Amino acid sequence: MHRFKTGDRVRVSFTQESAYAGSHGIIDGIVPHPRKITQLDSYTVLFSWGEKKNFFDAQLEAVADKKPMQE
Repeated sequence: MHRFKTGDRVRVSFTQESAYAGSHGIIDGIVPHPRKITQLDSYTVLFSWGEKKNFFDAQLEAVADKKPMQE
């Protein structure tokens, strides 16, 4: 079972060396790992500025805030 589902709000983890660290977005797509290793699932994240980027499960954190993303 996937940790996130389409529409979930997430933040790119600060533990990752990424230009996106700390950025918030919405899960736009899920690419399950072929051997069902959920830690290696890949998620497409849609950011408020319209960019989409793929991240592994371990690179993302759930965001409890239910506010809609600002456009």
